[in-house]
Amino acid sequence: MNIRKAKKEDVSLLMEMWKEFMKDVVKMTNVDKRFKIHEAISSNAEKERLKIFKKDVGSRKACILIAEDEGLPVGYTLAITREDKGHKVGKFGYLSDIYVRKKFRGKGYGVKLLEETEFWFKKKGIKYMSLDVNVLNSGAHKLYEKFGYFNYGYEMRKKI
Repeated sequence: MNIRKAKKEDVSLLMEMWKEFMKDVVKMTNVDKRFKIHEAISSNAEKERLKIFKKDVGSRKACILIAEDEGLPVGYTLAITREDKGHKVGKFGYLSDIYVRKKFRGKGYGVKLLEETEFWFKKKGIKYMSLDVNVLNSGAHKLYEKFGYFNYGYEMRKKI
């Protein structure tokens, strides 16, 4: 198992894994028709994600890590620093994406990616982390709770 920082030449690989991630999200949320429109990927999403990856690879305000198994890419994280000027937390780390390919789940890659992401933030002097997780993603909930994350709030939606 190897975890490394993403490089500019990894952007197409990151896009490939992000597309897999989005397919998984759509599949997971199809069990409840209310989720369908909220998890549907817009035609502009790929272009926007590509911009994000290009901007954040190598940035001092972002950390993109790639997990490898014998040289094969098996997952990634995208984490960025944010600032909450309205609360005492101030700067905090935000985990935007964490994805491990199906074949490699349950083998510690998610744990290692999360550990390395937290370590990157700690080196930057950041003391708090935040993330969003789909309410239906029980596997991710278990991982985050194991790491000491707690439910801070709920986002609720309604068609009007």
